[in-house]
Amino acid sequence: MSEPLFQTMGLYFKYEGGRGNALVDVDMSINEGARTVIMGANGAGKSTFFYHLNGILKPTKGSIYYRGNKMPRRGKKLRELSSEVAVMLQNPNDQIFAPKVVDDIAFGPKNLGLSTEEIDERVDEALYLAGIESLRNRSVMQISYGQRKRVTLAGALAMHPKVLIMDEPTAGLDPQMSKELMELADELHHNGTTVIISTHDIDLSYSWADEVHVLRGGRNIYSGESEGFYDNTSEVYLSGLVEPAIYNMNISMSELIGNPAEPHPKTLPQLVAKSVPSEHPGTINILPIDDNMDEKTFTSIMFKTNSSVAGVYGTNARKLVQASKLPIDYFFEADEGCILESMHGNNSLICCDKVLVNLLISRIETISKFGTDIPYSLL
Repeated sequence: MSEPLFQTMGLYFKYEGGRGNALVDVDMSINEGARTVIMGANGAGKSTFFYHLNGILKPTKGSIYYRGNKMPRRGKKLRELSSEVAVMLQNPNDQIFAPKVVDDIAFGPKNLGLSTEEIDERVDEALYLAGIESLRNRSVMQISYGQRKRVTLAGALAMHPKVLIMDEPTAGLDPQMSKELMELADELHHNGTTVIISTHDIDLSYSWADEVHVLRGGRNIYSGESEGFYDNTSEVYLSGLVEPAIYNMNISMSELIGNPAEPHPKTLPQLVAKSVPSEHPGTINILPIDDNMDEKTFTSIMFKTNSSVAGVYGTNARKLVQASKLPIDYFFEADEGCILESMHGNNSLICCDKVLVNLLISRIETISKFGTDIPYSLL
């Protein structure tokens, strides 16, 4: 088994003037490539723990290892670590300090000593991914809270980090912006970035995480798959959390029908596939795109594939179909929406980023273990 990306051993931390320890004897291993969520109620120690993972805070006692090496406390090695591990803070006002959006995003790359040309390229890319190109020259004092969160995300992305840590990334965002952010997190993970988040949104955590770590009173009281934690009702209650809706529905339906709870569905399509297997599912047609498409071509493809609805999957694909003003039914979570359409017997079309085709196919194929094989076609 490969060594953990991060490992903490007997980690303690106490804020100056604090009455007690914010972190208490925390032993935790975070694996590279895993979609990891740190959970816990307010004051559990999530943010404090995050600040240790890129050297912002130093342990009062205990050790932190990154890729098997002890976390540096200062100097060149700490700066190298900071270039690999980017943190997006919960409150953007704690992170933004430059007067203009473009200057704030460029700050990190400039500190890496990059050329002006590469800095400009990274800033342009980060603005595009975060969806804030129009804010480039705006004053940070003239943009909304949600827009500021996007600026902090862009600043992190401009570092081209190997690890992206997001503290309550969807807090204060509207529903569409939250979905867009988490889809981008999926894209980054698929392209090789290890993504670690903290969140109070248990439904989001349950559907997204490969592994969870639960903090309570500064202690790590659980590490592993989500179900192992939610199966222990008393621990969930004592941790100030509740069970996710999909988890509860699956348990209830399993008890009523008499079927085993495993495999545990994490999404609505998985739950539906397990509960009401479809005998004649429709086909999901996947159209990789990397350029604008005219509506006539789009309509022709819809007709040829006998598709009744269309979706878009991926940041770049979404921007392309919006620019082309194509009639799209599922702008977010197109994988789930079109899987549900398939189980109703309807064909669908998904315009997908070329680099995300394999990820989309894996999402579709996962449904088979819940009782329904979803047919798909790569156009």
